[in-house]
Amino acid sequence: MPSQPKITVAGLGPGAPGSLTLGTWERLKASPRVLLRTGIHPVVDWLRQEGVGFSTFDYIYEEESDFQKVYARIAEEVLSAALKAEVLYAVPGHPLVAEESVRLVIEMAKSAGINIEILPAMSFLDALFLSLRVDPGTGLQIVDGLRLDQKPPLPGRPAVITQVYSRLVASDIKISLLEIYPPEHRVTVVRGAGVPGEERI
Repeated sequence: MPSQPKITVAGLGPGAPGSLTLGTWERLKASPRVLLRTGIHPVVDWLRQEGVGFSTFDYIYEEESDFQKVYARIAEEVLSAALKAEVLYAVPGHPLVAEESVRLVIEMAKSAGINIEILPAMSFLDALFLSLRVDPGTGLQIVDGLRLDQKPPLPGRPAVITQVYSRLVASDIKISLLEIYPPEHRVTVVRGAGVPGEERI
């Protein structure tokens, strides 16, 4: 066990290699143990080509049917690895924006007395604001699509609905939004925001 256990949590940005910060890129190259929440992210193939060694937690997604269990297991694995050697845990986007696994890692690390360092990144929201030419200072709401029953959007203000990761989830979100908005209310769907060649609006 290292004398001072430490976890560095880094954001990989929305997906384009150019969106990685220089600080994160240097740490990715230098870290002896890099753990990725998922290998399903546009920048991952580029990291592999650049010789960055890493392992992913994609196998946990295949073994668990509930996302809360997935994130809890990932957080436990990150902490377990940190007790053996310093690790860098990297996630898509910004580590503090809509990243439940990071929230759990921070919470568990604090309880275990493990130091945490956060390396910020451009988030998918930054890319979204640019793609849609939207100023978030105009009262924009950021709403978790998986928690609409707990925190629904206020219909009088513009809203970004996150976590729409499959057709099934999109269908559930549509049904929930129909309880708040009229059926003819217009929406804009953005996929791959900020990723050259993959962005669709």
